[in-house]
Amino acid sequence: MGMSTARLASKRGYAISIVSLEAERSAGEALAAEICSVGGKAKFIAADVADEDQVVAAYGEATSIYGKPTGAVHSAGIFVGGTILDMDVAANA
Repeated sequence: MGMSTARLASKRGYAISIVSLEAERSAGEALAAEICSVGGKAKFIAADVADEDQVVAAYGEATSIYGKPTGAVHSAGIFVGGTILDMDVAANA
């Protein structure tokens, strides 16, 4: 789902930050290269989304490249209800 969403968002003009585990770097960089090869903007950023510090660092890297985000798609983990703003990071780690 994440790869398809990244491709679609890129086709609609959005710059894409592909955030995934270091172990997924090869796939993430391949997707970024695919998006860039057709005129899109994409960058792979390694981070474990279960680690708040890594998420903050990934957000910082993405905003330094593309500026303030206009949207976000999270396609990893589990859904416990509510919005990301309501999440208790410690309880969901």
